[in-house]
Amino acid sequence: MSNSSSARDAGTPRYRPAESRQRNALAVLRRATPPLSLTELAFGVAALEGATADGPLSEADRTALELSLHHDHLPRLDRAGIVAYDAKNRVVTARRRAMPVGGWATPE
Repeated sequence: MSNSSSARDAGTPRYRPAESRQRNALAVLRRATPPLSLTELAFGVAALEGATADGPLSEADRTALELSLHHDHLPRLDRAGIVAYDAKNRVVTARRRAMPVGGWATPE
């Protein structure tokens, strides 16, 4: 049995957000007061991705970012146990027990 499977068997979550958008979302969540609305998260992620350097986020860009978070990134992070995402109410909360440290999720 490999070290990674034995770590999972021991209940230690192992998750590395592969995409910068997921890492940016987690960075915003770490600094925010929970829960955060999807719109608030999208503005925070946009700021980290440099949207403010080119001016304000357009309505179309904000909508595209929210859709990306809502349909792709947040459900994956929720399934991995990193965040709790309420898709119906569009609010997200970081789960403290598995916040990423140095790119890896470790229990706190």
